[in-house]
Amino acid sequence: CISRYPCDCLCFLCTGECISRYPCDCLCFLCTGECISRYPCDCLCFLCTRECISRYPCDCLCFLCTGECISRYPCDCLCFLCTGECISRYPCDCLCFLCTGECISRYPCDCLCFLCTGECISRYPCDCLCFLCTGECISRYPCDCLCFPCTGECISRYPCDCLCFLCTGECISRYPCDCLCFLCTGECISWY
Repeated sequence: CISRYPCDCLCFLCTGECISRYPCDCLCFLCTGECISRYPCDCLCFLCTRECISRYPCDCLCFLCTGECISRYPCDCLCFLCTGECISRYPCDCLCFLCTGECISRYPCDCLCFLCTGECISRYPCDCLCFLCTGECISRYPCDCLCFPCTGECISRYPCDCLCFLCTGECISRYPCDCLCFLCTGECISWY
């Protein structure tokens, strides 16, 4: 990571060691090294190393915190990666990304149903916003780089720049591939 500044915690997947201007707090998602927090490591500390010591009971916003998810409320469908069974206050609709159990939708399971179980029955043609829907991606538009895991070839209306996270093929950037280019292929060359 060649940065205008020391490579702080916003440098998610930059190569090399994370040299922070500040103690590496919980916003340092995938920085290398130990997470030294200015505060107790609360539930916003997604992928920080060490145990998650929360200032509050570890509610469902605690995506990848270590330990058991102790919720202040019943663990509804917004509880992405919480441990335990998903007890929903509502029928578990398509917003329930990684909830356990069957996806019982109040509506037809449209393309916003990322990881819902079962077949994706869309009210509309399954466009590029349908990240992980099952079946073929039938797009109303050319399948541009916002179509993360859509099936088929990525046909872009523009050169495939660094926002094309999981597009198939080589990342052809209109600009040098800077550090925001999370999963682009090749070396990360920063404009700064």
